[in-house]
Amino acid sequence: DGEQSAGGVAGRWAVGLPVCALCAGPAPGGGGVAPHYLTHGVWVVLCPEHRSDEYQCRGGGRVFAAELAGMWHAAGTFATRHRLAIATHLRRATRGGVGGGDRGTSRVLFVAGASR
Repeated sequence: DGEQSAGGVAGRWAVGLPVCALCAGPAPGGGGVAPHYLTHGVWVVLCPEHRSDEYQCRGGGRVFAAELAGMWHAAGTFATRHRLAIATHLRRATRGGVGGGDRGTSRVLFVAGASR
């Protein structure tokens, strides 16, 4: 159903637990969320499905890129570093693998409801 129980997304936010930046939840059937490092100091918290190379390479990486851009636009945080990270992701995805990114010192974490 459309409402989340106390154990769902609302419950996780209430106690400060991170949720996937793209689906706002933990993985269906278990599995936790974890940071996924892109490039240009950008990282997001994702569930296992959205961290998978299979998902991130769909449509030449465009599906994942559009989801990230849409999420950052909706949050009002779409900055140059996000555009650069997405461009790098697209180049890597068309070469057949995205893997982890640059874990430099300048990191950006998007958690729903957080300001940048």
